[in-house]
Amino acid sequence: MRGRSPLVWISLGLVSVTVSLVLLSNALFHVAPDEAQQIYQYRKALAETLAGQFSQLAQDGNLPAITEAMRVLAERDPTIQSVALRHGVREFVAQVGDHQRYWLMPPGDSSTLDQIRVPILKGPDRWGTLELAFRPAVDGGVRGWAQSAWVQFLGVLAGLGFVGYWIFMRRTLRQLDPSAVVPQRVRAALDVLTEGIVLVDPSDVIVLANRSFVERVGIDAQSLLGRDLCDLSWVGTRHAPLPERFPWTDSIADRQIRVSVALGFRASDQTERLLLCNCSPIRDDRGVVRGALASFNDVTELEQANEQLLGALKDLDASKEEVLRKNEELYRLATRDPLTGCFNRRAFFEQVDKVVARAVERGTDLGVLMVDIDHFKAFNDRHGHAVGDQVLVAVAKTIQSVLRAEDVLGRYGGEEFCVVLDGVNAYLLGEIAERIRRRIEIESGGSVRSVNGLRVTASLGATLSVDRRHSNIPVLLEQADQALYEAKRSGRNRVCVFQPKDAPSAAA
Repeated sequence: MRGRSPLVWISLGLVSVTVSLVLLSNALFHVAPDEAQQIYQYRKALAETLAGQFSQLAQDGNLPAITEAMRVLAERDPTIQSVALRHGVREFVAQVGDHQRYWLMPPGDSSTLDQIRVPILKGPDRWGTLELAFRPAVDGGVRGWAQSAWVQFLGVLAGLGFVGYWIFMRRTLRQLDPSAVVPQRVRAALDVLTEGIVLVDPSDVIVLANRSFVERVGIDAQSLLGRDLCDLSWVGTRHAPLPERFPWTDSIADRQIRVSVALGFRASDQTERLLLCNCSPIRDDRGVVRGALASFNDVTELEQANEQLLGALKDLDASKEEVLRKNEELYRLATRDPLTGCFNRRAFFEQVDKVVARAVERGTDLGVLMVDIDHFKAFNDRHGHAVGDQVLVAVAKTIQSVLRAEDVLGRYGGEEFCVVLDGVNAYLLGEIAERIRRRIEIESGGSVRSVNGLRVTASLGATLSVDRRHSNIPVLLEQADQALYEAKRSGRNRVCVFQPKDAPSAAA
């Protein structure tokens, strides 16, 4: 409901007339009860009843009974601030509450809405006065005015009247034929268009719908007229979620054009259609927006064709990914040792060439390790080749766990592995080699679960390039192999670093 809708102004006008009639009737015929007078009569009657009871008690001198009755009355009636029984003019014989604070009336016999007094008689003579001080019955200011029952009644009447008049006028106006103001030649021209065309008023009520839109929604033209365009069978779909506000509503609200807004619609045959909506506000000669023109293009078949194309592209991508996966698998089979997962001998040397090129570019030293499992033939002879294979796998995993990401590990022979490391010095190379040896001794045997207590050790030979040209990898491999032979000869399960022939051999 928009503030500028004629329905709102008509409803407000009818509510104003209704409230004015009620106020006029009350002024002429006093149909509304006087709330203050009713309260005064109730309080006066209460005071007179108490005065009748207290007269006999006062004559008997039973002041405690009077005081107790006052206390009970004050507790049960929260509007009472204080009660006092005055003997003569000034003397108080009984009181409840701070009467001197709340009693504001001067001496005499008059009463007000909040200050009630009744004489107490002893025979034909006046014995005293009963005085009751009440809380103010009507608050002053805006708050008191708003809490008035009469004002609240008028407020409820205005609110409910507005809603009732608005609903009544809305339904009444819908019974009129809004398309009568559209010339016949204009409607005939719109019916020729293949796009669905709808004219709506500022309240989104359909004024005109062409033949294409009627056929698309499956509702006859007369039934569409007077209906709210927002109340048709719009649905949320995968491509068009149901909007919070429809484009024609926004176009009327902000006076802006809306283009290619996707909307889902459930047709009369229960099929879901995808419509593209374009909206433009309609202005009169003074620039006031009088409604909107909405056009609808059915792009359901186009979207289905796009989905089929996307499906084909996905299938193509899946096939491509499968080919890549197969190629990767073939590459792994071609470059990896099938048992240990290390590079095979051919792939190992291809990777070494890359490491050498990187070392030359960076100007770093290369280290080479040869790792050989001690007494490997005994594992096969004593426990079988299956256990020997488990030992090979365990040792390969142990070596890999120590190496860095850029180091290259290959299976060089039956039970022999080779490692090429870039960016190492003599100390780091020896540290890595010793760490590999210790882990093989500690961990590898426990990885072979089919044989309890199996002890696996390895011997390692290490060498470091002495220049930075790295032009002869086979020489480094030969040096590492000589160091490995020295480790085997000197007792196994140790690391030996290659030493030139003119230098004494050393074991790490």
